[in-house]
Amino acid sequence: MKYRSTRGGIKGVSLEEAIYTGFASDGGLLLPETLPVIDRSQLKLWAQQPDYRSLACKIVPLFAGDELSQEDLEGILDRAYSSISAPEKIPIRRLSNNLIIAELFHGRTWSFKDYAMSVMGQLLEHFLSRAKKHRTLLIADGSSDDMDDLFSHIYADEKFVKQHNISSLNSVNWGRIMLQIVHYFYIYLQIEESCEKELEIVVPTGGCGNVTAGCIAKLMGLPIRLTSCVNENDTVDRLIKTGTLSLNPVKQTISPSLDIQMPYNMERIWFLLNNGDGEMINKIMTELKTHSKCQLPDSLHTELTKIFGSFSADEDAIKSTIKRCYDENKYTICPHTAVGVAYHYHQLQKNTEADVKRVELATASPAKFPEALGLAGVPPTEGLPQYQMDNLEKGDDWLKALKQTIISIDERWTV
Repeated sequence: MKYRSTRGGIKGVSLEEAIYTGFASDGGLLLPETLPVIDRSQLKLWAQQPDYRSLACKIVPLFAGDELSQEDLEGILDRAYSSISAPEKIPIRRLSNNLIIAELFHGRTWSFKDYAMSVMGQLLEHFLSRAKKHRTLLIADGSSDDMDDLFSHIYADEKFVKQHNISSLNSVNWGRIMLQIVHYFYIYLQIEESCEKELEIVVPTGGCGNVTAGCIAKLMGLPIRLTSCVNENDTVDRLIKTGTLSLNPVKQTISPSLDIQMPYNMERIWFLLNNGDGEMINKIMTELKTHSKCQLPDSLHTELTKIFGSFSADEDAIKSTIKRCYDENKYTICPHTAVGVAYHYHQLQKNTEADVKRVELATASPAKFPEALGLAGVPPTEGLPQYQMDNLEKGDDWLKALKQTIISIDERWTV
């Protein structure tokens, strides 16, 4: 399996190099040159052994080819998934009013990102040990808009990236997308064991990495429909409904991981749905960069709406949803999960899809958001340890600071 850029300028990239890479040097994002297809008979075979690790052992090789032996992969997954506390890895909770929640927060930081990140660390160690190399990793805590834009400028400097062996594990890294595909197959097989019906999967959406994985699972043959749910930073909702992507100032909300205006991974979805037309992607992204707005071609917007629905929840809806879910189930959800549950309650009120089975992705533990729970009138859950980081403030030269940090780290390896 080889990888290519959504902008058309890069192709023939190995999985190992894709794991090392965030943005491609032509400004695009990496995707497989072809997608594997899982037909219904194969899916039914997988349903006979639908545990999370077994599915990962089947799905990852489809994208790795001969770069990972089965023995190496199994060791990587065993070490990575040992950090996931839930025995079933993704518990499925069936609550009142046909509410089904898939808990993706049983890793070390109580976030859905842990499932992919735990494996990414092991993959990097495997590839680097084999090649006897080191890498400088870019890992930051900030809004996706802030960090992805910064990282794109770093990767545009191809000489600097090669000189300092830079890798990034942010949401645009292909490895994270690949590993999140497993979520969708696992959740589907837990709920639709017969593999005969379509399942709606509702995804709290920020930078669109998670829904990109869902889109790929759909294109591979998984019978799902995706609904992207956002907060008042509703770029993705407006895009899916109208075909227009327009960027506005970011609003600060009680669901901070969704406080994003630029959904970088949407570029991957467009590329997947426009038959790999890199020229079209370049045109769209140039328009967006120039005008902070772009209009999708009608044909692309039509393909987008065949796979995606969307919903936006404001602050009051998020708080009332947290309260309702707690009152009805004595079950606490985080403010990000609440945007998806708000959609479910909205659909119940419409009463137009009584036969539709859907599952909401719970992307973070409610224990991480005691202030939001308090605003919703819900008692806090068990707290988390706090970590101290160096902060960059608005107005600082982030690019300069990041490059200086990279040089400093790299020097430790070369002295």
